[in-house]
Amino acid sequence: MTRSVYVTGIDRGDGRQVVEPGVMELLTRQVDRVGVFRPLVHDGPDRLFELLRARYRLSQDPATVYGMDHHQASALQAERGTDELVSTLVDRFHAVARDCEVVLVVSCDFADTQLPDELSLNARLANEFGASVIPVVGGRDPVAPLHNPANLTGIRTARALRPDLPQVAVFDTSFHTTMPEYAASHALDLKIADRHRVRRYGFHGTSHAYVSRATAKLLGKAPEEVNVIVLHLGNGASASAVRGGRCVDTSMGLTPLEGLVMGTRSGDVDPAVIFHLMRVGGMSMDEIDTLLNKRSGLFGLCGDNDMREIRRRIDEGDRAARLAFDIYIHRLKKYIGAYYAVLGPGGRDRLHGRSGRERRRGAGGGRRGPGGAGPGGRRRPERRTGRRAAADLARARAGGGRRGAHRRGTGDRQADLRTGRKEQLKGIRPALA
Repeated sequence: MTRSVYVTGIDRGDGRQVVEPGVMELLTRQVDRVGVFRPLVHDGPDRLFELLRARYRLSQDPATVYGMDHHQASALQAERGTDELVSTLVDRFHAVARDCEVVLVVSCDFADTQLPDELSLNARLANEFGASVIPVVGGRDPVAPLHNPANLTGIRTARALRPDLPQVAVFDTSFHTTMPEYAASHALDLKIADRHRVRRYGFHGTSHAYVSRATAKLLGKAPEEVNVIVLHLGNGASASAVRGGRCVDTSMGLTPLEGLVMGTRSGDVDPAVIFHLMRVGGMSMDEIDTLLNKRSGLFGLCGDNDMREIRRRIDEGDRAARLAFDIYIHRLKKYIGAYYAVLGPGGRDRLHGRSGRERRRGAGGGRRGPGGAGPGGRRRPERRTGRRAAADLARARAGGGRRGAHRRGTGDRQADLRTGRKEQLKGIRPALA
């Protein structure tokens, strides 16, 4: 079977930017017959393949390189649907693959067309081609300014030190591509939103995917049989509603700034606050960016973004720490309630992350006030957490008695809990000693 490599994140252009020459050099050193396939191009063939063919002495027929241009793809998609579009591109890919040992598939930016969402279609094509995906990240990243510049530095450094080693990038937005359009879209002018790719992408997807599937396994069910509200709680925090193994909503949006109160990020804020700070406060866009991403959240409210320290200060009567914690828990409850309404009865909530247990003390208060205190000011008993909570949850779903259910599959449940949770939650234990 022909192997294939799918390179994503290519800027539009006439081919003057030779896409990831290091990838092609690695492929041509390993095998003799390397092909190139571009599923979609903007306005007919561009210069990219000509440059690749000249540099790497490719013998491929140029007529087989291109799937179709955007006008053809849009017409086919409108007339026969996305499935027919994908099927046609898959057939044309296999026409190239028959004569090659490896095919380099090069994606193209098509966000300004009426075609399906770029991330989703590229992911679907890569899956149909059986291709390994290699992302190309470049330039200043406005979407994830805290993460992607450092990620890019690591990629470039590793490539410089060991150009012979293939690199794999895992995108934590991928799990959220199953969100329906009404959950992924903002109520903005559609043309402007499409032109600038303004939509809700979501983040922490690898965590949400793992926790939702592990929860189903603990319940003795397939992911398709379970609805789960997942809470990824740490310095960065996000929530997701997962129905039948597929994400249907998540708290983060175009960037990781939207949603829950976090360590240094504000989470949800009235957009007019930005205009107010510019007009009244005289702040620049860069200053506001820094404020919302690095000087807000728990840190902005009380000067600490470590929940263990905040809990210690609360125990000592610190009012700023108490207010920060109450704001945090209030926002958390709002999202849990909203996602319960989205999913309907029968869901399960899972807290996941370094400080998940600290949040459990306040997040489960129901009609009680923030922090779990009842009308009389008495704190409710702490909920069971960790292994005991998971075992109780599995017993409740199984409908068995305490001892009998505990004997059935205990080893398996404990093994599941040890996988991932031990490392994710070990930072909590020193604070609780």
